[in-house]
Amino acid sequence: MNTMNEQIKEALENASDSAVIGLWNEYADENSPDDQIYSNDDSFFEENFQGRVMDAVRAVTFGDYRYSADYVAFDGYANIVSFDSINEDNCPVDLDSLADWLTEEYDGNYDELAERLDYEFEIEEDDDMESLEVVTAPQYHDFCDDVDKMRDFPNMTKADFLAFYSYLTEEEYDMTVEKLKNSAN
Repeated sequence: MNTMNEQIKEALENASDSAVIGLWNEYADENSPDDQIYSNDDSFFEENFQGRVMDAVRAVTFGDYRYSADYVAFDGYANIVSFDSINEDNCPVDLDSLADWLTEEYDGNYDELAERLDYEFEIEEDDDMESLEVVTAPQYHDFCDDVDKMRDFPNMTKADFLAFYSYLTEEEYDMTVEKLKNSAN
């Protein structure tokens, strides 16, 4: 049976990017504030550059920035890197460090952690209470609140949209279509 730390890492690997990023930002607050992850939007630039246009241009020029990416972070030189998924090289998330921190932070409070990760942990009664059984259930969500995706949504075919946003599933696309139909009624 896997240790608690291994179970948490497995849950992180299967959780949504937004759930992992939320937990990562809490970890970064305590351990490495420069590793925060932000949404790639106007408010990021307004809050971090406060009218210093040349500083923003420098950070984008010397970083690895894509305008259409969902997330941004600063690299070790205060340049901006962007990414769409926590699995990309530019993403500062270190799942091992995060799992270590979560093991200590949520020790004994598995219900709250399960809720944060959209997972159900089943605690098996054993002598050391060190192992958990992870029951995975993929969680799909619409993207109606994502300004960039919703800007592209009406202008692309389903196939083109899913190819461009390759990390989205067809279920998420269909959920968005359904939600928009229901809100129009």
